[in-house]
Amino acid sequence: QDLKQFDYPGRYVDPVMGQVRTTEWMFEHIVDNQQVEASSDVMRLASGYSFNISDHPRSEINRDYIMLSVMHTGQDPQVHEDEASGMPTTYYNQFT
Repeated sequence: QDLKQFDYPGRYVDPVMGQVRTTEWMFEHIVDNQQVEASSDVMRLASGYSFNISDHPRSEINRDYIMLSVMHTGQDPQVHEDEASGMPTTYYNQFT
């Protein structure tokens, strides 16, 4: 489906500035369409870092990725020994 979006910020003293803004706007929309949300148990993930997926059965997935955000979640019941009751330490993260 071919969708179009129209916006007229206009009135640039220098028309080149309008072209620059249009190019930036287009890249923003391209990036928004290529975001992936995922989860893992790899503790070293951090926003701004990149990783590569290779040898995936779907070839379009094999490429570099940059993490925009990472939310780390974990529990260590052993910290509160009286409440531990044999519960395991857990960790996971969600990232975009």
